[in-house]
Amino acid sequence: MSFAFFVMASIVFNEAWSIENTSKELELLVEKSENIMNDGWYTAKVTYSNHQKLSKTTSKLKVQVQNDKVIKIQLTNGKILEATKEHSDYYYSGGVLNFEFDLHIKEKLAKTAVKIKEENGNLSFYDIAIL
Repeated sequence: MSFAFFVMASIVFNEAWSIENTSKELELLVEKSENIMNDGWYTAKVTYSNHQKLSKTTSKLKVQVQNDKVIKIQLTNGKILEATKEHSDYYYSGGVLNFEFDLHIKEKLAKTAVKIKEENGNLSFYDIAIL
């Protein structure tokens, strides 16, 4: 009987410990307020696609990051698409950076996607990988 109590107590203790530790780890993640990437302009590999026009191109463009989010994309013609203000001709959504480690090149990558919906309903997608 004492053996069964010991086994049961051990299981309960281990489960409580792992739940407590997991909860502390999650708490640390949630409370983290600092940005992973410095705010500023970066060069990025941007793949533009538009399903309505059946086009897809990849270019190196400048993007502005603020609070781990791409808030501006500077196109090759100089036009800047931006999330920071309201526009009458398009709606900007997305841009939150995801960070991953590429084992092949042994570097941390920052990636995101931005969707631009124009006033006429046309959708454009920008897949962004900061270099």
